[in-house]
Amino acid sequence: MAFDPNKVIAIAEAEEGYLEKKSNENLDSKTANAGSKNYTKYARDLDKLGFYNGKKNGVAWCDVFVDWCFVQAYGLENAQKLTFQKIGKSNSGAGCKYSRNYYKNNGRLFDKPAPGDQIFFYGSNLSDISHTGLVVKVDNTYVYTVEGNTSSDSGVVANGGCVREKKYKLNFNRIAGYGRPDYGITASASTTTTNAKTETKEEADMKYVTVTGGAVNIRSGDSTKYGKIATLKKGAKYEYVATSVSTGWHAIRYDGKIAWISNNYSTVK
Repeated sequence: MAFDPNKVIAIAEAEEGYLEKKSNENLDSKTANAGSKNYTKYARDLDKLGFYNGKKNGVAWCDVFVDWCFVQAYGLENAQKLTFQKIGKSNSGAGCKYSRNYYKNNGRLFDKPAPGDQIFFYGSNLSDISHTGLVVKVDNTYVYTVEGNTSSDSGVVANGGCVREKKYKLNFNRIAGYGRPDYGITASASTTTTNAKTETKEEADMKYVTVTGGAVNIRSGDSTKYGKIATLKKGAKYEYVATSVSTGWHAIRYDGKIAWISNNYSTVK
Protein backbone atom coordinates (compact mmCIF):
# COMPACT_ATOMS: atom_id res chain seq x y z
CA MET A 1 0.00 0.00 0.00
CA ALA A 2 1.39 3.40 -0.98
CA PHE A 3 0.99 6.61 1.00
CA ASP A 4 1.66 10.17 -0.14
CA PRO A 5 4.02 11.95 2.31
CA ASN A 6 2.71 15.30 1.09
CA LYS A 7 -0.53 14.54 2.92
CA VAL A 8 1.06 14.46 6.38
CA ILE A 9 3.26 17.44 5.46
CA ALA A 10 0.21 19.55 4.55
CA ILE A 11 -1.49 18.66 7.83
CA ALA A 12 1.59 19.60 9.86
CA GLU A 13 2.02 22.91 8.04
CA ALA A 14 -1.62 23.84 8.68
CA GLU A 15 -0.94 23.65 12.44
CA GLU A 16 1.66 26.46 12.36
CA GLY A 17 1.00 28.90 15.19
CA TYR A 18 -0.79 26.55 17.58
CA LEU A 19 -0.04 27.38 21.24
CA GLU A 20 -0.18 24.90 24.11
CA LYS A 21 -2.75 25.62 26.82
CA LYS A 22 -2.68 26.35 30.53
CA SER A 23 -5.67 24.01 31.09
CA ASN A 24 -7.95 21.64 29.18
CA GLU A 25 -10.06 24.55 27.88
CA ASN A 26 -10.11 25.80 24.26
CA LEU A 27 -7.86 23.01 23.02
CA ASP A 28 -9.03 23.42 19.41
CA SER A 29 -8.19 27.12 19.23
CA LYS A 30 -4.74 27.99 17.97
CA THR A 31 -4.21 30.87 20.39
CA ALA A 32 -6.89 30.94 23.11
CA ASN A 33 -6.06 29.91 26.70
CA ALA A 34 -2.34 29.90 25.94
CA GLY A 35 -0.11 28.76 28.78
CA SER A 36 2.76 26.49 29.71
CA LYS A 37 1.04 23.35 31.04
CA ASN A 38 1.44 21.20 27.91
CA TYR A 39 -2.28 20.75 27.28
CA THR A 40 -3.01 20.27 23.56
CA LYS A 41 -5.64 18.93 21.18
CA TYR A 42 -2.97 16.56 19.86
CA ALA A 43 -2.63 14.62 23.11
CA ARG A 44 -6.37 14.85 23.78
CA ASP A 45 -7.19 13.19 20.45
CA LEU A 46 -4.57 10.44 20.77
CA ASP A 47 -5.56 9.76 24.38
CA LYS A 48 -9.12 9.07 23.21
CA LEU A 49 -7.79 6.60 20.64
CA GLY A 50 -5.66 4.76 23.18
CA PHE A 51 -2.61 5.49 21.05
CA TYR A 52 -0.10 5.29 23.90
CA ASN A 53 0.40 3.24 27.05
CA GLY A 54 -1.28 5.95 29.12
CA LYS A 55 -2.72 9.47 29.00
CA LYS A 56 -0.30 12.06 27.63
CA ASN A 57 -2.23 15.33 27.78
CA GLY A 58 -0.27 17.69 30.02
CA VAL A 59 3.19 16.30 29.20
CA ALA A 60 5.84 17.38 26.67
CA TRP A 61 4.30 16.92 23.25
CA CYS A 62 6.79 17.22 20.36
CA ASP A 63 6.46 13.51 19.52
CA VAL A 64 2.71 13.56 20.18
CA PHE A 65 2.36 16.28 17.54
CA VAL A 66 4.10 14.19 14.88
CA ASP A 67 2.01 11.09 15.71
CA TRP A 68 -1.18 13.17 15.58
CA CYS A 69 -0.29 14.41 12.09
CA PHE A 70 0.17 10.82 10.90
CA VAL A 71 -3.19 9.79 12.38
CA GLN A 72 -4.89 12.76 10.72
CA ALA A 73 -3.31 11.90 7.39
CA TYR A 74 -3.65 8.13 7.23
CA GLY A 75 -5.85 6.90 10.10
CA LEU A 76 -4.88 5.17 13.33
CA GLU A 77 -3.81 1.75 12.09
CA ASN A 78 -1.77 3.04 9.17
CA ALA A 79 -0.17 5.77 11.31
CA GLN A 80 1.08 3.21 13.80
CA LYS A 81 2.37 0.94 11.06
CA LEU A 82 4.19 3.79 9.36
CA THR A 83 5.88 4.85 12.60
CA PHE A 84 6.43 1.24 13.77
CA GLN A 85 4.23 1.54 16.87
CA LYS A 86 1.50 -0.66 18.31
CA ILE A 87 -1.53 -0.09 20.51
CA GLY A 88 -1.21 -1.74 23.90
CA LYS A 89 0.95 -1.98 26.96
CA SER A 90 3.98 -2.97 24.91
CA ASN A 91 4.15 0.53 23.46
CA SER A 92 6.86 2.54 25.23
CA GLY A 93 4.98 5.81 25.16
CA ALA A 94 5.14 9.25 23.60
CA GLY A 95 8.84 10.04 24.08
CA CYS A 96 10.95 11.08 21.10
CA LYS A 97 13.80 8.76 22.16
CA TYR A 98 11.43 5.80 21.96
CA SER A 99 10.17 6.85 18.54
CA ARG A 100 13.73 7.09 17.24
CA ASN A 101 14.37 3.55 18.47
CA TYR A 102 11.24 2.28 16.68
CA TYR A 103 12.75 3.43 13.38
CA LYS A 104 16.26 2.31 14.27
CA ASN A 105 15.16 -1.18 15.30
CA ASN A 106 13.36 -1.58 11.97
CA GLY A 107 16.28 -0.37 9.85
CA ARG A 108 14.55 2.91 8.98
CA LEU A 109 16.87 5.49 10.62
CA PHE A 110 18.89 7.44 8.03
CA ASP A 111 21.59 10.10 7.94
CA LYS A 112 20.18 12.04 4.98
CA PRO A 113 16.66 13.55 5.03
CA ALA A 114 13.69 13.26 2.71
CA PRO A 115 10.32 15.05 2.91
CA GLY A 116 7.99 13.13 5.21
CA ASP A 117 10.79 11.88 7.50
CA GLN A 118 10.63 12.29 11.27
CA ILE A 119 13.69 14.27 12.34
CA PHE A 120 15.32 13.69 15.74
CA PHE A 121 17.63 15.96 17.74
CA TYR A 122 20.24 15.40 20.40
CA GLY A 123 20.15 17.43 23.60
CA SER A 124 22.87 19.96 24.33
CA ASN A 125 25.08 17.12 25.62
CA LEU A 126 24.94 15.52 22.13
CA SER A 127 23.90 12.26 23.75
CA ASP A 128 20.24 12.10 24.81
CA ILE A 129 17.40 12.50 22.31
CA SER A 130 15.55 15.66 23.29
CA HIS A 131 13.26 16.73 20.45
CA THR A 132 11.59 15.73 17.20
CA GLY A 133 9.63 17.12 14.26
CA LEU A 134 8.56 16.42 10.69
CA VAL A 135 10.69 17.12 7.61
CA VAL A 136 8.71 19.13 5.04
CA LYS A 137 11.42 20.13 2.55
CA VAL A 138 15.12 19.62 1.80
CA ASP A 139 17.55 21.60 -0.37
CA ASN A 140 21.33 21.57 -0.81
CA THR A 141 21.92 23.53 2.40
CA TYR A 142 18.99 23.14 4.78
CA VAL A 143 16.42 20.70 6.09
CA TYR A 144 13.07 22.39 6.73
CA THR A 145 10.74 21.16 9.45
CA VAL A 146 7.44 21.63 11.26
CA GLU A 147 7.79 20.97 14.99
CA GLY A 148 5.45 20.86 17.95
CA ASN A 149 6.41 22.14 21.39
CA THR A 150 9.13 24.45 20.09
CA SER A 151 9.46 28.21 19.55
CA SER A 152 10.37 30.73 16.86
CA ASP A 153 13.92 31.02 18.22
CA SER A 154 16.64 29.58 16.02
CA GLY A 155 18.17 26.22 16.87
CA VAL A 156 16.66 23.30 18.74
CA VAL A 157 14.06 24.44 21.28
CA ALA A 158 12.48 21.58 23.20
CA ASN A 159 9.37 22.29 25.30
CA GLY A 160 8.88 25.69 23.68
CA GLY A 161 5.09 25.60 23.68
CA CYS A 162 4.04 26.12 20.05
CA VAL A 163 4.03 24.71 16.52
CA ARG A 164 6.57 26.36 14.25
CA GLU A 165 8.24 25.92 10.89
CA LYS A 166 12.03 25.85 11.27
CA LYS A 167 15.20 25.04 9.33
CA TYR A 168 18.65 23.66 10.09
CA LYS A 169 21.83 23.24 8.12
CA LEU A 170 22.26 19.69 6.91
CA ASN A 171 25.51 19.32 8.86
CA PHE A 172 24.02 20.61 12.14
CA ASN A 173 25.65 18.49 14.85
CA ARG A 174 22.51 18.10 16.97
CA ILE A 175 20.58 16.20 14.29
CA ALA A 176 20.31 12.60 15.51
CA GLY A 177 19.00 11.06 12.31
CA TYR A 178 15.84 10.78 10.26
CA GLY A 179 13.19 8.14 10.84
CA ARG A 180 11.69 7.19 7.50
CA PRO A 181 8.17 5.76 7.40
CA ASP A 182 7.70 3.05 4.80
CA TYR A 183 5.44 5.07 2.52
CA GLY A 184 5.75 2.33 -0.08
CA ILE A 185 5.76 4.69 -3.06
CA THR A 186 6.81 3.07 -6.33
CA ALA A 187 6.02 3.89 -9.94
CA SER A 188 4.14 0.63 -10.45
CA ALA A 189 2.13 0.74 -7.21
CA SER A 190 1.27 4.43 -6.99
CA THR A 191 -2.03 4.25 -8.87
CA THR A 192 -4.83 1.86 -9.63
CA THR A 193 -7.76 2.21 -12.03
CA THR A 194 -11.29 1.43 -10.82
CA ASN A 195 -14.44 2.02 -12.90
CA ALA A 196 -12.55 4.30 -15.30
CA LYS A 197 -11.44 6.50 -12.39
CA THR A 198 -7.76 6.82 -11.58
CA GLU A 199 -7.02 6.99 -7.88
CA THR A 200 -4.09 6.38 -5.58
CA LYS A 201 -3.66 2.96 -3.98
CA GLU A 202 -4.14 4.69 -0.63
CA GLU A 203 -7.53 6.03 -1.73
CA ALA A 204 -8.58 2.65 -3.07
CA ASP A 205 -7.87 0.97 0.28
CA MET A 206 -9.30 3.78 2.44
CA LYS A 207 -12.08 3.04 4.92
CA TYR A 208 -15.17 5.22 5.31
CA VAL A 209 -17.83 5.77 7.96
CA THR A 210 -21.40 5.84 6.68
CA VAL A 211 -24.16 7.47 8.74
CA THR A 212 -27.00 5.00 9.37
CA GLY A 213 -29.22 7.17 11.58
CA GLY A 214 -31.69 9.76 10.36
CA ALA A 215 -30.01 12.87 11.83
CA VAL A 216 -26.85 12.14 13.78
CA ASN A 217 -24.78 14.61 15.77
CA ILE A 218 -21.01 14.47 15.49
CA ARG A 219 -19.03 15.73 18.44
CA SER A 220 -15.60 16.95 19.50
CA GLY A 221 -15.11 13.87 21.69
CA ASP A 222 -16.09 10.23 21.87
CA SER A 223 -19.35 10.55 23.87
CA THR A 224 -22.43 12.76 24.18
CA LYS A 225 -20.80 14.85 26.90
CA TYR A 226 -18.71 16.61 24.24
CA GLY A 227 -19.93 19.56 22.21
CA LYS A 228 -21.81 19.12 18.93
CA ILE A 229 -19.94 20.00 15.76
CA ALA A 230 -22.63 19.28 13.15
CA THR A 231 -25.64 17.09 12.34
CA LEU A 232 -25.21 14.57 9.53
CA LYS A 233 -27.85 13.07 7.24
CA LYS A 234 -28.42 9.36 6.75
CA GLY A 235 -26.18 7.94 4.05
CA ALA A 236 -23.48 10.59 4.37
CA LYS A 237 -19.98 9.13 4.09
CA TYR A 238 -16.76 10.40 5.66
CA GLU A 239 -13.16 9.24 5.82
CA TYR A 240 -12.55 6.87 8.74
CA VAL A 241 -9.71 7.73 11.12
CA ALA A 242 -9.99 5.32 14.05
CA THR A 243 -12.26 3.85 16.74
CA SER A 244 -12.11 4.79 20.41
CA VAL A 245 -10.87 1.87 22.50
CA SER A 246 -13.01 2.95 25.45
CA THR A 247 -16.40 3.85 23.89
CA GLY A 248 -16.40 2.29 20.42
CA TRP A 249 -17.24 5.64 18.80
CA HIS A 250 -15.66 6.29 15.40
CA ALA A 251 -13.38 9.20 14.58
CA ILE A 252 -13.93 10.71 11.14
CA ARG A 253 -12.32 13.51 9.18
CA TYR A 254 -14.84 16.36 8.97
CA ASP A 255 -13.99 19.78 7.54
CA GLY A 256 -10.28 19.09 8.01
CA LYS A 257 -10.62 18.09 11.67
CA ILE A 258 -11.23 14.94 13.70
CA ALA A 259 -14.86 14.55 14.78
CA TRP A 260 -16.62 11.68 16.54
CA ILE A 261 -19.79 9.74 15.71
CA SER A 262 -21.58 7.08 17.75
CA ASN A 263 -21.06 3.54 16.52
CA ASN A 264 -24.79 2.97 17.14
CA TYR A 265 -25.62 5.24 14.19
CA SER A 266 -22.77 4.52 11.78
CA THR A 267 -20.86 1.72 10.10
CA VAL A 268 -17.25 1.36 8.94
CA LYS A 269 -16.48 -0.12 5.56
